[in-house]
Amino acid sequence: MKISYKLVALLIFTLSFMNAQVRIAADLGGDHTFSAEGESITWDTEMGFSIGYENMFSENAGVGVEYQLERAVSEAGQEGGKFGFTSVYGVGKFDLGGLYAFARGGYALVYDGDTAYKGSDSDESVTLSGGLMYGFGAGYNVNDKMAVEGGYYVNNGEAKVSAFGESITMDLEYSRIGVGLVYKLK
Repeated sequence: MKISYKLVALLIFTLSFMNAQVRIAADLGGDHTFSAEGESITWDTEMGFSIGYENMFSENAGVGVEYQLERAVSEAGQEGGKFGFTSVYGVGKFDLGGLYAFARGGYALVYDGDTAYKGSDSDESVTLSGGLMYGFGAGYNVNDKMAVEGGYYVNNGEAKVSAFGESITMDLEYSRIGVGLVYKLK
């Protein structure tokens, strides 16, 4: 008997919801720091929102993906455009009796920004790439289906700026505090 690939994919997709959860978080303002050649500059980050999906293999471990809706950066009241990350990660949860602690660690596959963030000068090109991401915090199970979480998160990335035949690579660290609502699909 030949089993269709579509049927197998549908079965895997359905089973992945067996112990899955969706997270919507408000990322409160944070720090956006570029550093290169021993110098650094830190910009303020406006509040933004993140959407996450986690597939828990057990009550204590799983994998997830997070998409950050673009958020604005500014320095001394001057807006510097909007940016966001898309990350994949592993997650660990530790029961604390009513509360739980969590840790997330992974990689930002996508780091992107709008034209104002990356620049629109025809003599300049900016290439953005992702890097390490991690976070930790605590949550409270409101009931069997819902929880609230709060945590500290960091995304790292790289920006390569090329202009007039010269190029420089800058490291980025975006740190923030987030509060979120978790809905369990199981």
